[in-house]
Amino acid sequence: MSDDELGYPDGVYQYIHKMYYLHSLNIYTAMHYGHKRSALLGILLTWSSFNYWKYPLLKSTRRKIDIIVANFVVSYHIYLSFFTTNKLLCTSPILFGSMMYPVSIVFYNKQKYKMGAFCHCLLHICSMIGACFTYRDYYLQNIKH
Repeated sequence: MSDDELGYPDGVYQYIHKMYYLHSLNIYTAMHYGHKRSALLGILLTWSSFNYWKYPLLKSTRRKIDIIVANFVVSYHIYLSFFTTNKLLCTSPILFGSMMYPVSIVFYNKQKYKMGAFCHCLLHICSMIGACFTYRDYYLQNIKH
């Protein structure tokens, strides 16, 4: 692996890069339901991922930062989802999305780059859906109490 090797080939990594425009929906939902910390973490994740995926070099500090931030933010959201009234609705999409990361790596290693990128995009979509359900559940819990 050379220092200038891309995470995905040109023409494929751009699909993942465009996913980060959808993160604004997640950030908006967090703010709407009063989850300022989650909104801030969403902004941080969007920034680190957008920065890495604009030109994803495998051996880069941007990648290391993105992985650290993503692991922290996803772990935080999984933790939050465990304390919801509807754990199945809130936790399942986040866990399913998290499982798409190793699946995307398997496809990448088999040089099925488009399928790997699809799984990586699915990771983001499912995790965002689970996070939005989690924000809503916490909001509804606070209204009832």
